[in-house]
Amino acid sequence: MPSSTTKQFSMPKWALPTLAVIMIAIFTYLGFWQLDRARERQSDFEAKKAQLEQKTLVLKQGDDLDTLKPYQQVSVEGRLIPSSTILLDNAILNGRAGYQVVTAFKPDVLPLYIPVKRGWLPSTGDRNRPPTVNTPQHTITLTGHITLFPEKPLFFSDRNLASHHHAEAPPVWLYFDSTEFSQRLALPLAPFILLASPDQPGAFQVSPPSLESKQGMHIGYAIQWFAFAVFVIILSFGAFFKQRHKKEVHKPIDR
Repeated sequence: MPSSTTKQFSMPKWALPTLAVIMIAIFTYLGFWQLDRARERQSDFEAKKAQLEQKTLVLKQGDDLDTLKPYQQVSVEGRLIPSSTILLDNAILNGRAGYQVVTAFKPDVLPLYIPVKRGWLPSTGDRNRPPTVNTPQHTITLTGHITLFPEKPLFFSDRNLASHHHAEAPPVWLYFDSTEFSQRLALPLAPFILLASPDQPGAFQVSPPSLESKQGMHIGYAIQWFAFAVFVIILSFGAFFKQRHKKEVHKPIDR
């Protein structure tokens, strides 16, 4: 009866060095990519900081709103539309639950309505009875900072309107959706939200815009990837010298 032979798998000598080179290349690439992201973050931070430091721009008839930049401070005269007010749920301020108030603002000199984030209101403690919102109905001059429309949060359903709606209070939304806001109110919107400055007419507890470059976070990631590359290099050299030492030990001695 023929004997069965078992073949042992032997990894090619070039496999581990090749894998090491690939890993070093990938980790090095990711490190430099994070450094590029750090530079982008810093550049974006400096641009926004420059906008915050500029003088307040008074909006006039014929101004192109698309040219306004995030964090730019503007001032405009017009009226808040009380019936457009909504409350954004799950707004936490200093550990307290509450709502962010958003109301459409009709400038006297512009054809579009500007969504205005008027600040924070505390919760009543009853989810079925949101707070009532007082809104001035006369013409006011409103000053604030330009902010971009937020993206829809992940894992949120398409049903934005919260179920606990009270007739005497504004509707409660889970998040701000510019398209839904415009369609619901049949109002053409400006391409941004205006974050009202503190002490403005109709404003509540407003947190001024804060800037954070996050450059250090990306530099930290870059150091991490470069460290991985160095670690693979050290392991590769260690494996190489260990294999070389084995060959020296098992090398036959000439007599």
